[in-house]
Amino acid sequence: MDVLSSIFSVIRLSSTIYFRSDFSTPWGMKAAESNFSQFHMVASGQCIVRITGEEPIELNAGDIILLPHGAGHIISDSSHSNVLDGMKVVQSIQSGNSPFSGNSSITNLICGHFQFDKSLVHPFIQTLPKAIIIKDIEHREKAWFETVYNLILNESLEALPGSNIIMTRLAEVMLMHILRTYILREQVNNPFYAALTDNQLSQSLTKIHLNPAYAWSLVSLAKEAGMSRTLFANKFRTMIGATPMEYVAQWRILKAKELLLKTKEPISKIAEQVGYSSEASFNRAFKRLAKATPLVFRKSA
Repeated sequence: MDVLSSIFSVIRLSSTIYFRSDFSTPWGMKAAESNFSQFHMVASGQCIVRITGEEPIELNAGDIILLPHGAGHIISDSSHSNVLDGMKVVQSIQSGNSPFSGNSSITNLICGHFQFDKSLVHPFIQTLPKAIIIKDIEHREKAWFETVYNLILNESLEALPGSNIIMTRLAEVMLMHILRTYILREQVNNPFYAALTDNQLSQSLTKIHLNPAYAWSLVSLAKEAGMSRTLFANKFRTMIGATPMEYVAQWRILKAKELLLKTKEPISKIAEQVGYSSEASFNRAFKRLAKATPLVFRKSA
């Protein structure tokens, strides 16, 4: 399993699609800041997305916007339109009434959110921007993205038995494609994304992710990268934003969270599986990084 795949495996991803609806001009809705990663797909027409402190973003048919950290925003047909509360718009549409119906020019939107564990201490989550935009021309150049996009559109139109669950699963696949597209696009500007494909650092990262229980040291990780200890430590910290051993500890706790939630293994066994020689040392490390003991985390999840 590569580094990105292993990160996806621990973020506990789920998705919800609120609606697909035609909005007739003038229209606008305001979404408050949220714990969810919200997204909007423009099936047809155009719109403007305004995020506080950012330049307005123009979207056209085929474009997708993802707000990874749930930034509050306004989405509307123009910057002059009155806006309604986003939750009231969702409730209205879900009850069968569109608040923006009429005979004027129409924008068709699919809106929803993704939910994942925002407490994850990992550079992948922490370096995501307020908004990720995938333009129509960009995803049309990738056959896989176009296929997933069209499947979601078709399911939303036909409303056949099972469409809701199919759309949510397709949306989760779409999110992974969005993030992968963004990472590949931004790797020249983001040191962590560049590290994922770096010939040296990717070797040590892959080993950490595949075998968190191994007794990793600076020396052994530098050897995996084929570098001297000093050069490796400096390059790792510069590109990853943490020392090699800090990253090892972070990844061990992320894997421990996954095991605590997905299995009924005793805590002592999980401690061993993620590289701790005693339950006491595991408890201390887990509480330091997760702000709760393993037992409290398991009970409260």
